[in-house]
Amino acid sequence: MASFPKVLITGIEGFTGIHLSEYLRLEGFSIYGMSYFPSDDARTFMCDITQLQQVKSIIHNISPDYIIHLAGISFVAHNNVQGIYSTNVQGTINLLDACVELDKKPEKIILASS
Repeated sequence: MASFPKVLITGIEGFTGIHLSEYLRLEGFSIYGMSYFPSDDARTFMCDITQLQQVKSIIHNISPDYIIHLAGISFVAHNNVQGIYSTNVQGTINLLDACVELDKKPEKIILASS
């Protein structure tokens, strides 16, 4: 049985994540996701990226070949400035720290930013 490269997409249920995951699936990748909200998709895991242990657990269990980080708050008029920094900055740091601790490191990590 052929093994397809695994891609973990944070923010998979956002606008970009929905389209990217469908494209990559059609290209033959095995798609996994992280979302702040519960999902009906068994390969999408609920995760608050500001919580390092949650991020580490998911990355450890999936052991992705690639990570595409799309999770974040992009709405400029968001009323919680601290929430923006916690999610966008600390969430990204948590994702990278979790990868540093893996035995099998992803081949590539793509960080999207606004």
